Amino acid sequence: MRHVLLLALAALVLAAPAAADAKTAKLTTYTGTLVARSTSSVTVKRSERSVTCSREVSSPRLGGVQVGRRVKISCTSGVLVTFKAVLSGAAAGTISALSDGSITLHTDGSDVTCARNDGSPRLGDYHVGDKVKITCTEGVLTAIAKLDAPPDVRTEFGTLTVLSDSSLTIHTQARDLTCTLNDHSPRLGEFHVGDKVKIACTNGVLTAIARVEAPADVRTGLGTITALSDSSLTVHTDGGDLTCRRGDGSLSLGDYHVGDRVKVSCTNGVLTTIAKVDAVTTTITSGVLTALSLTSLTVLSDGGERTCSRTNGSPSLDGYLVGQHVKATCVNGVLTEIEHL
Repeated sequence: MRHVLLLALAALVLAAPAAADAKTAKLTTYTGTLVARSTSSVTVKRSERSVTCSREVSSPRLGGVQVGRRVKISCTSGVLVTFKAVLSGAAAGTISALSDGSITLHTDGSDVTCARNDGSPRLGDYHVGDKVKITCTEGVLTAIAKLDAPPDVRTEFGTLTVLSDSSLTIHTQARDLTCTLNDHSPRLGEFHVGDKVKIACTNGVLTAIARVEAPADVRTGLGTITALSDSSLTVHTDGGDLTCRRGDGSLSLGDYHVGDRVKVSCTNGVLTTIAKVDAVTTTITSGVLTALSLTSLTVLSDGGERTCSRTNGSPSLDGYLVGQHVKATCVNGVLTEIEHL
């Protein structure tokens, strides 16, 4: 019996220091500059004193907080139990935690926490998940503002198809675009359905409109004049025939004739420029006539087949037949001379 009592007393004596340590262990908080960090400890300097806390498996992670940042740590019996970056300046990110005493922001670099006091702005309109920009002074929140998404601005060119007091619609090459109107939208008194306009809509609301002319349809070609009259001119190019209208203000064509090789441009179907280019003369000294029509002929020679077009200025082909040997000359692809061999 005495032996049992002695064992029980010894157990109480050994347990007493552990119980005392558990009661005396307390949470100590330090705010200062992070001067060292490793897998086993962190060191924070405040004033002239440095404090080092060890890191264990249960200790919080340090994230991307680098040496030189201002931090707030808490240690129990020399072991790190809390670790937060203290912001002095501005940061932008997403609210990840919000309470009466602090706000935590998740930024690209790390999480930053600012304390809140009686002088901090109220956060009744803010919630976890909001994108905000905050300013903290010595770790205390002094300013906060929401970061709105960038405005959705769309600009389009098209024809005004619908116009009402509340919206307008334009028809573009790709789609119809409708914009609503509000008190800040431009006035539309001078615009009508059918007008060609360029508009800008910001978040679906009309913010700008201007009447514009349709883009000019400019076509150019290099080839031989095949038809010429007071009302039009036609040039045969490698891509086909290009016909341009002639009006009162069109260029004078007194020096141009069917068969001339020219470079032309037409704007919205009207002749706007014309210039002669050097003639290209092709002479077939001897060949066999392999094709013959009202608009062209083809001659096979040692150099291969050559086809020349026929215009009103080309010589008559009466008496010529497929299979005959001929000599021919073409200028800019138009037959100008031919004779039997």
